[in-house]
Amino acid sequence: MLKSFIASLFAVFIFTFVAPFSSLAAVPEEELSIYLEDIGWTRDIMDMYVERASRGTKTLASFDSLDDLAAYLGPRTTEEQALQALLDKYGYTKAEADNLLRKYNTSVDEYTFVTELDLDLLDILAKQQQTENGGQLPDTAGNYTLYALFGIALAAFGSFFVYKGLVVKK
Repeated sequence: MLKSFIASLFAVFIFTFVAPFSSLAAVPEEELSIYLEDIGWTRDIMDMYVERASRGTKTLASFDSLDDLAAYLGPRTTEEQALQALLDKYGYTKAEADNLLRKYNTSVDEYTFVTELDLDLLDILAKQQQTENGGQLPDTAGNYTLYALFGIALAAFGSFFVYKGLVVKK
């Protein structure tokens, strides 16, 4: 009995504390250094970027290979086809996108990854649409107010007839 308890306790210890760390394979340091030098980032910047992009669920240590990391980060803005596909998605040329981004003190060339640019363009366009609407709710909000007032008036009118009906019968 005691032997099986100790064996179970040992197994729990191994699976809880040792197994998770043995499965943590990281991108080989030499490959990562070359990749970071190519994009002009430091390891700390890449680690912060991955953590922010994953909303805290991943770090550089989460990736087994450089291919896994590159697939997660997506295409770079230097890849013309990927960049053009994104610009086509929004109906912009590179010059038009630069003009839009200039209002926010940036440009297409300052982005490293297409996904990063996509999120910022989406945010900028949402802000523009909100500004065009005056930052107010659409007209349907006013319609709901009218419907509510009409319902209250109808209920009051109906209760008046019910009251009159009860008074007249007595």
